[in-house]
Amino acid sequence: MKKCEGIYSLIGKVNHKSAIYGFELLKEENIHPRQMPLIIHLKKCEGCTQKELAEKMQVKPSTLNVMIGRMEKNGYIEEKQDEKDSRKSRIYFTEKGRSICEDGHKKFVMIQEKLQEYFTKEEQEYTVPETFAGAEVLISNYPQDGAAAGTRKLRAYEAVVLETK
Repeated sequence: MKKCEGIYSLIGKVNHKSAIYGFELLKEENIHPRQMPLIIHLKKCEGCTQKELAEKMQVKPSTLNVMIGRMEKNGYIEEKQDEKDSRKSRIYFTEKGRSICEDGHKKFVMIQEKLQEYFTKEEQEYTVPETFAGAEVLISNYPQDGAAAGTRKLRAYEAVVLETK
């Protein structure tokens, strides 16, 4: 029987391949696949501040600032000063950005469907959801504030998982 790779390696490979596929689908729009989460989250909370968006995306504001700058430069989003508090600016789609959002969503669905082609019906219904339920717990417990804190939370997660077995 073939030895299975570690989950970290497998997730990394799937992420890499889906990013390559996503890049091919999105390059004509001059959008990088890593910008899709910004588009998806902004669609849900258009008019939010950069801080609110960073929290929803679980990224550092500085990381988001670079993404926003690039998307603003390409004419997909714009920042407008808050009418009630001039210290804040809010992020909105331009018409071009709204169109990209719709097209990007369709292409994202295509990527999802392409990935699902590699799983049997049974795997799609049972194995994949069970596997990724554990991954979701791991992701939600993994902090953004450094590897040491991540290691502590990972050990706590492993302890809970081992107790339930």
